[in-house]
Amino acid sequence: MTGFLIQAALMAILPTLNLVIRNLSPENAEFYTGLVFSIIGISTAIASPFIGRITSIPLTTLYRLMILGGSLLTALQGFASSVISLLTLRFIFGFFNAGMTIVGNVLIAKSGDSKNQGSSFGVYNGIISIGLVFGSTLGGVMSNRFGLAYSFFSSAFLLLASFFLSFLIREPEKEKSEI
Repeated sequence: MTGFLIQAALMAILPTLNLVIRNLSPENAEFYTGLVFSIIGISTAIASPFIGRITSIPLTTLYRLMILGGSLLTALQGFASSVISLLTLRFIFGFFNAGMTIVGNVLIAKSGDSKNQGSSFGVYNGIISIGLVFGSTLGGVMSNRFGLAYSFFSSAFLLLASFFLSFLIREPEKEKSEI
């Protein structure tokens, strides 16, 4: 369920991001939109190897921290007053995005036996696909009804809901080393 909400949150801003940027900087809006979309990929790629090496923090705790940080940064994006501030917030968000993605996948991989991992990831990807549809629709409806910033606020709310749901996730058992 957290994967569904996280994916929905990531998609909630997509219907309005170009309009937000056009309001912030009418000249070169398409160029800035491309930058704002791609900057997350850059910071996610930078952070991924480092996030994958973190072993001093329990996985569920790390997952919650990443979700909570992502929620805060997404809400702040709703208040961005310039393209530079939006770019900066999205860049920082990418570090949390890396954590949500990597730790979420590790939690799924460790939640069951190796024989069922394929079906576990298959179900997970199906749920994420539903999140794509739900998030985009929610973001579009919220921004149309209340204003462009509300796509960010609804995204932050979905991440916050995911944070609370993450307390239902059990920490995977430590792997026993063979001697």
